[in-house]
Amino acid sequence: MAQEWPRRYLYSGLFTGLAALSVLGVLLTFGMRPVYPYRWGFLMCASASFLLVAVLGGGLRTVYGRLVFSGLLCCALGDYLGFHDFIWGAMAFLVAHVFFVAAFWTCGIDWKRALRFTPAMILTGLGMFIWLQDGMSTVDKPIAVAYLVVISVMVLFAFSMVPPHRRTLIMLAASLFYISDIFVARWRFTDSGMINGYFCYPIYYSACVLFAWTACVFADERPAAVPRGD
Repeated sequence: MAQEWPRRYLYSGLFTGLAALSVLGVLLTFGMRPVYPYRWGFLMCASASFLLVAVLGGGLRTVYGRLVFSGLLCCALGDYLGFHDFIWGAMAFLVAHVFFVAAFWTCGIDWKRALRFTPAMILTGLGMFIWLQDGMSTVDKPIAVAYLVVISVMVLFAFSMVPPHRRTLIMLAASLFYISDIFVARWRFTDSGMINGYFCYPIYYSACVLFAWTACVFADERPAAVPRGD
């Protein structure tokens, strides 16, 4: 067992590097026309890479890891669908956040801590909707509101988890995901400039890779989920 951990982490590290290289390829497609046709391929490679980080790192050994992997699988599906249709992609990501919320729930939620963060998340969500609503179509608004609610709950639960030594990495992943979606929303609803892509893709894939690594860490620290905290 002692020799297995470094090997697992080595494989996960290699696919973390592949994800980074794939994201670099995506960014190159914005400024180099000959590379543009390969953008979808780079995106799919990056998505497959964060899935493999979780699998090869042993993330499927725990309840938490399996839920996180399910969320990441929905993210990969969202990458595939969203490249062709924004609404279907957003729906896949919405389901992904439901899985992340479920994963955090299994670890225990400090409800007093959650209450302290709730006003900030509500105000942030309202501010986001007010900022974006003028650029939304009638079709966009229901999914946008649902998505804002679910991702806000995801971040809230990430900040309110009971295990403090694991919470830091999860908080970082959740925060990066939220920030990446701000650039996605800006790209979709207020400013169609490619500059948004230079921010949203690196931040988003960093979040997914970090989520995958949290599943690997849990595989070493605990064999299964524990009951929720009070």
